[in-house]
Amino acid sequence: MKIRRGFVSNSSSSSFCIFLPKEAYDKAYDESHPFVKACMDVVGFKSQLIKGNKMVCFGYSDGDSCIWEYESPDYEGEMPKDGEYELGPGDAVEKFEELAIKHAGKDNFMTMSIDT
Repeated sequence: MKIRRGFVSNSSSSSFCIFLPKEAYDKAYDESHPFVKACMDVVGFKSQLIKGNKMVCFGYSDGDSCIWEYESPDYEGEMPKDGEYELGPGDAVEKFEELAIKHAGKDNFMTMSIDT
């Protein structure tokens, strides 16, 4: 098993966790497409007070055994696109992750990825 910090893409299965301020999570959620929100509702999050700051942790596994095999986002509207391709649930979570990190600021978040 390899443990890396940052974004990981070439593995049969990868899991990640992101820790960031709850305010950044909420801003990203409010600005997201309804399909992205539906995907994040499936992923969920845990909120924790750390040194007086309300922080959020969220994450999921993608690949051979991922959350989307067991649960689908509750969404029936138009699918968002990235260029000419429709976003899948994993892509939607990545879009949310990018937006949440942008709101958190470069020094206010931590990611951890685990490849198997």
